[in-house]
Amino acid sequence: MSNQEKIEISIEKLSEGKTNEVMEILGEEVETYLENKYGNYTKLYNVKSDMDEEMRIMYNIYCYVKAIDFENNKSYDYALHSLSSVEPIDEVVTKKSIEEYKEKLEELHKIDFDSREKKLKEEQEKKAAEESRKEVALREREQLLESSPPWIGMTAEEVRKSAWGPPEDINRTTTVYGTSEQWVYSDYRYVYLENGVVTAIQD
Repeated sequence: MSNQEKIEISIEKLSEGKTNEVMEILGEEVETYLENKYGNYTKLYNVKSDMDEEMRIMYNIYCYVKAIDFENNKSYDYALHSLSSVEPIDEVVTKKSIEEYKEKLEELHKIDFDSREKKLKEEQEKKAAEESRKEVALREREQLLESSPPWIGMTAEEVRKSAWGPPEDINRTTTVYGTSEQWVYSDYRYVYLENGVVTAIQD
């Protein structure tokens, strides 16, 4: 199929809204041309001045279809970038329709940006609220520890922060199974810990 035939078929498909078929017809050839001539073709759009007439037309159609593809993938900035190279295509894509499409993409880009900003703000607020909740819970637990005697399941650090405070003496036994401790307090009170966790209390 000659380039002229590809152009004619692509314009017909474009008029029918069959952009995927247009990309199938033109995509590989245009991208191969750009890559061979410019290397990283994905970042080039305003290069039509170096093309012959047929390739320029094919590239023009390609950029328009690529803009639609980017829009469908919600990549509105890339869609705008691609559309910036598009010129009117026969009667199928007019100057007015290009301007209207640009306005649409700019609005979608703004909405998408605002949406992402809103989402980021919500995530930051949620994180801040969670951190605040954790801090409140930690303070409440510390207050509870300071006003309460030891209980089963406390860690050694929590026992020290409890109403009983640190022990007067510690009797420690170490075996292959771990470390057992007897914390001795006044008035014949005792706290027993296994591997740093309270397992029994005697008062």
